[in-house]
Formats: sequence, C-alpha cells, structure tokens
Amino acid sequence: MVGAGLLWLAFALLIGLFLFQSLVGGADIPIFVVIVGVSTMAIVGVFQIVGFAAAASLCFIIGMGLCVYGFTPASKNELSAGGPEDLLTS
Repeated sequence: MVGAGLLWLAFALLIGLFLFQSLVGGADIPIFVVIVGVSTMAIVGVFQIVGFAAAASLCFIIGMGLCVYGFTPASKNELSAGGPEDLLTS
C-alpha cells in the first residue's frame, strides 16, 4: 500500500510541475488562437490551470490515504481473522 501511495504522490508532484510550468509560461495554446480568437484563450488557460490543480489535489489525497493506510498497524480483530467472512461475523 505504501508503494502505491508513493506512486500517487509522484503523480501529484509531476502534475504540480506541469501546473507550475503552465503558470510560469502563461498557459497559452497557439492552435486555439487561430481557431477561436484571443478572448477565449483566457478561458482555456483558466480551465487548464483549474484542471491541473484538481488532478494534482486528487492524486495527493489518494496518495496520502494509501500511505496512511499502509503505515497504520492492523488491529487485533484483523490479525486474528482468517478472512473477510470472519470480519463480518465478529
């Protein structure tokens, strides 16, 4: 679980780096300038930034949840149980 959590955290870091690069670079997409005009470019840039931020946040939350779950010791009920059926009956 911890390995999967670290992988999700790496995804969040990578998306965060893309977000930072997008903010520093101006978040411009030159193909859309010809098609839809300059006024719509601001809207596209905002959607791009919000999307990167949402994806990075989601990856961070999933990664932290998996890491916390992996580092949490098992309870006595989970250790003594033979399988998922035994957890339902106790």
